[in-house]
Amino acid sequence: MSQTSASKLFLVLLLSFVPSYAQENNPTPPSPAVSPSPLPPPGKAAPTPPDSTHLEVLYAPKPYYPLEAAAKKLQGQVVINLHISESGNVESAEIVSGEPILAQAAADAMKEWRFKPFIKNGQTVKISYRMPFDFSLKGYFPDGCAAADAAFVANSANAARYRQVPAGVLEGRLVHKVEPQYPMLARMKHVQGTVLLYAVIGEDGRIHDLKTICGPAELVAASLEAVRQWRYRPFELDGSPVAVQTTIKVQFHM
Repeated sequence: MSQTSASKLFLVLLLSFVPSYAQENNPTPPSPAVSPSPLPPPGKAAPTPPDSTHLEVLYAPKPYYPLEAAAKKLQGQVVINLHISESGNVESAEIVSGEPILAQAAADAMKEWRFKPFIKNGQTVKISYRMPFDFSLKGYFPDGCAAADAAFVANSANAARYRQVPAGVLEGRLVHKVEPQYPMLARMKHVQGTVLLYAVIGEDGRIHDLKTICGPAELVAASLEAVRQWRYRPFELDGSPVAVQTTIKVQFHM
């Protein structure tokens, strides 16, 4: 084979090899550039949002059941008039009807509620809305408990002396929790359920008073022993720590 023929053959082989090599080292071809979406014509207004047809709740912590009201077996519907800002925050909550103790608890909770901004004629607006809420003792106490079991609260100076704080609020302030030991006798008898306790938490975050409201007798002692060791970040009012009262549920499951 002549030198010229050999050179041509080598060139052909080289050209056939280069694309193959390039393909192996670039298995995925680069994606084509995406053209940006065209901007709306200058001066054209954004679409007008549709008017709201109902009030939409975004955040609604449940009102606590006042211990004094539970002891007196007070229940029923209350109505609170809410004044809601353009941003959906509650500016004020006025009691319209219902048992005063229950209505005040509802008003306190609803001040923290948040709503989706209400739109009218394409603009967010302030609105007022009468919000009903039903207080029912059914479901408030654990199974096997009765409202009468909380009667001590009505006869206790604590009911008026301490500010009541919902259990859910204080759960977030718990810094040291001791789990109760399941009593052997209760296990043998297959006893399970919930023990409801009444607690006064002092300015130092410690349990200062603890009583049993109701619950299976076999589980009460273990509940008291554990909860007495719990510690909380002190609850503050106007920047100062205060003692508060609350209820604590201790659950036992096999």
